[in-house]
Amino acid sequence: MDDDSRPPGPSDGPDGSDAGGGRAGRLPGWLPLLLYPVVALFSFPTLGHLLYGRSGFDYKLDTFDLPRIGTGADWLANGIQLWNTHLTGGNALLGSQSTTPFAFDVALEPLIGKFAAYVVFVWLLAAVAGIGMHLFLRDSMRLGTIATVTGSLIYLFGFWHYIYGFAAPAVPLLFWLMDRAIQPGPRRWRFVVGSVLATAFVLYHGLSQVVLFVGLALLLWLLVTRRRGEPLAPRILTFFGVWALALAIYAPLIATQLVMLPVSNRAYWDLQALYHPTTLEGLGSVVTQYSTLVFGVPVGGSVGASPGRYGTFFLGAIGMPLIVLGLVARRIDRRTAFLLGFVLLLPVWDAVVFLTGSIQAHLGFLRSFQLDRMRHVLPFVLAALLAVGVDVLADTLLRGRPLPRLGLPRRILLVLSLAPALIGIAVATVAVVQRRHAILDLKGPAVGWFLLLLALGIGTLLLVAAAWATWRADRGRLRTAGIAIVALLAVAVVGERVAYAWGTQLTDVPNYHGTWARTLGATPAVRFLQAQPGADVDRVLAFGGTANALAAADLLEVGGYQSLYPETYHRFFGTLIAPSLVGDPFHTTYYWKWGNRVITFGPEVDAELVALVGARWLLVHDGTVPTVPGIVERFRSGSDVVYEVPSVLPRAFVAGALDRVPDDGALLAALAQADLATLGATAFVAPQVREHALDEVGSLPATSTRPAGTARIVRYTPDQVEVAVSATGPGVLVLTDVAAPGWQADRDGVRVPIATVDETFRGVAVDAGTRTVVFSYRPGFTYLGFIAAAIALVLTLVLGFLVRRRDRAATAGRSAPS
Repeated sequence: MDDDSRPPGPSDGPDGSDAGGGRAGRLPGWLPLLLYPVVALFSFPTLGHLLYGRSGFDYKLDTFDLPRIGTGADWLANGIQLWNTHLTGGNALLGSQSTTPFAFDVALEPLIGKFAAYVVFVWLLAAVAGIGMHLFLRDSMRLGTIATVTGSLIYLFGFWHYIYGFAAPAVPLLFWLMDRAIQPGPRRWRFVVGSVLATAFVLYHGLSQVVLFVGLALLLWLLVTRRRGEPLAPRILTFFGVWALALAIYAPLIATQLVMLPVSNRAYWDLQALYHPTTLEGLGSVVTQYSTLVFGVPVGGSVGASPGRYGTFFLGAIGMPLIVLGLVARRIDRRTAFLLGFVLLLPVWDAVVFLTGSIQAHLGFLRSFQLDRMRHVLPFVLAALLAVGVDVLADTLLRGRPLPRLGLPRRILLVLSLAPALIGIAVATVAVVQRRHAILDLKGPAVGWFLLLLALGIGTLLLVAAAWATWRADRGRLRTAGIAIVALLAVAVVGERVAYAWGTQLTDVPNYHGTWARTLGATPAVRFLQAQPGADVDRVLAFGGTANALAAADLLEVGGYQSLYPETYHRFFGTLIAPSLVGDPFHTTYYWKWGNRVITFGPEVDAELVALVGARWLLVHDGTVPTVPGIVERFRSGSDVVYEVPSVLPRAFVAGALDRVPDDGALLAALAQADLATLGATAFVAPQVREHALDEVGSLPATSTRPAGTARIVRYTPDQVEVAVSATGPGVLVLTDVAAPGWQADRDGVRVPIATVDETFRGVAVDAGTRTVVFSYRPGFTYLGFIAAAIALVLTLVLGFLVRRRDRAATAGRSAPS
């Protein structure tokens, strides 16, 4: 193994710069980077959006993505708000979703609309992937232009799902910046500051779990690639300094989530029980997950099936042979060794994760931390290894540099690397023949198989052409042919990746795919609901359809699909849908083991709890009729039916009775057994609030069917709710919004405690008379996070200044005459 982590290439000039040829074809500067934003227009799903607009083929958008849940509309109407009213009875905005409300597409939404902002975002995911990979391969791996461009194009077409943001696409960019930040020089300060800001950007625009694993991979990279004799301390200090500042800039979300996590739905997650009840199933899933790295097409069962939202592990027919070529035909330096070791150890990591799942299940809310997300780094590592192989090939074709003599084991390995592509071609050919009539009818899955076969065919032809040219390699005779083949390779890689990208997605339609129009479009039923008076206060309960689709239309959705929300609401909603879970062990396990999907599983619901939560409207997509007596059909369009619940309770009411139950289980049972009149006049509380927030009301009856006055919502915004109360006696004002850390209440200008009543809602003690109660969301922990972020930004600039001054002084000292 080469001891130098950044060895000069065999064709490098005396100053370390490239002199020409394959590796020699490096083009410094930023001009080549303009290629990737253009090519990204052909990536999945951007090309479909450009051609077909909202009807373009896309991932199924049933995820918790902030630009689709009313954030932009709330901020336009009320300024920046930190509470989200649109899902699950309300939730902390900075602690609920996969990406933050400070992502740039939220800012774009008021200017160009939700869909256009989404399209810009997903286009940039691919563009940034290509640009970052180009910089990494060019400067960190020191590969030639042909290899750099090819590897970058491969990585650009990595199928970046919006839900994960820039966490995976920006991996090579973060590696490149850190590599430059540890290299002394007069411009190092730019890369130190850039590394901090880029890492913070990715944290704000990506799934934080994935970003943390990227940080772990980056730390390992710095450790493994250290040259012999190079001090370790500067690398480690630079890494931890950069990441400490970036995490401090991210502090508003860290602070919010640390407060929310212990009382959140994450305590219910049991990934092992949900995904792989037995160890054998878990290990089997590891094998099938990585089988697509080899085959790229479904060859039987789950073998070779698309990894879905993890991106693509298959680099085409050229992928495996070129990776093997790069490993057997060139001395392995430390950086290539890291990449190879990562590929080999990652399946082992996943296997260990499954084997230790039973231990993680006892770690409280940490049980939900998905340790297998390290595999998001795999497409980056594979594309980099492929680029090394392309560099070997380019050296041979453009400079006439013969391949080294390979021993028999390496020859056998190189030949075997061709087998998976041939198997894939055979499987795809059979599939295309079987679906030939459907292909002519342009049916999605059949066309997908045709595109897969086309991609494999293009890759195979490239391999044949490259093998022939390499065999005939002669600097004089094949110079022109070599250039032609390399140019063909670059062009064909784009065609092959486009065909494969769309082929693998089209063959996977039932699992992860749909269109914006189908899943998030404003249907006639949605437009009817938007036009109703009180749409900013009245909630809607959906049956079937897409999770979060109503919130995407700026409506208030009783259910929702969020990564984090108060566990009290999960228990409450579980009681609301309990009738539909009777005799349904699959959905019972799904709801109580998964823990972030508050959705209905059938028409059977607790009608009284539907009324309690303020669900005035029921939107049914599946043709069933909810089990809510007295509902009135108000609108019908196709299979969508809107029902009104006339007996819904007001969002705020005054309870004249207080039922103190022994525990949460008894509280939920009491809610399920109570009739509507009792729910509208009685506040149910568990022991933890018995002696605190509601002591002021004194002794109230345990049950009642008559409210102790009236309550009217005067002003309703996400961060503040003002309620006018007229009470006939002591009672509890109940606001059917979720109680959570950070909320405070003022009664006639005097601070009063908030109790959690009816398992999950807010309650405040009131006495006889007319009162004004104002609920305000003032999360001090989040505010401290903003202060920490501001300080970190200042420290980042100071650090950049200090690094700049130190490196300039060191440079001046070295250049001074002795």
